[in-house]
Amino acid sequence: MPQTGITTEAYRQFFENGIIPISEVSYQILILIIAIVALWIARRYGKKILAPGT
Repeated sequence: MPQTGITTEAYRQFFENGIIPISEVSYQILILIIAIVALWIARRYGKKILAPGT
């Protein structure tokens, strides 16, 4: 089996045996949620720095 076949098989097993069904999609959604929360926190922190006393 070529290296790409082994890699593909490992990739499939990882996502098929994930915690949540259709793990491939759910991991992408999780990353998106984390990014949105990080941007929200950065925005709040930036407002405190730029407008002290409010």
